[in-house]
Amino acid sequence: MATILLIDDHPDVRDVMSRLLQSYGHQVDVCDDAEMAMELLAGQMPDVVVVDDRLPGMSGMDFLFATRRNQRTSALPVILMSADPARSKEAVQAGAADFWLKGASELMDRMAHLTDRIGGTKP
Repeated sequence: MATILLIDDHPDVRDVMSRLLQSYGHQVDVCDDAEMAMELLAGQMPDVVVVDDRLPGMSGMDFLFATRRNQRTSALPVILMSADPARSKEAVQAGAADFWLKGASELMDRMAHLTDRIGGTKP
């Protein structure tokens, strides 16, 4: 399956999302802010990043823009996650691989089919 970097500032959300993603066979690393995640990306590259839009400091959308400007991470699949459905269109237009609506009934299905949506995993 995939190696996922999960970025969310709420410990309960990180815990639940991490456990759910692991239940689908993924390896999950977590960060509580986007700045720390950018530092991690300098040393290791996950298959996909799942980032909450509302974070202290750098937002999830700002994180997406930063990954797109960096040659090393420009093709890294980034999934933006938000409780605001209005962010979906903007996220996809900005280059997000997918948009996950927190609390939506299809969230579990999106997790289950994560590798289908990002084109598989690294060799």
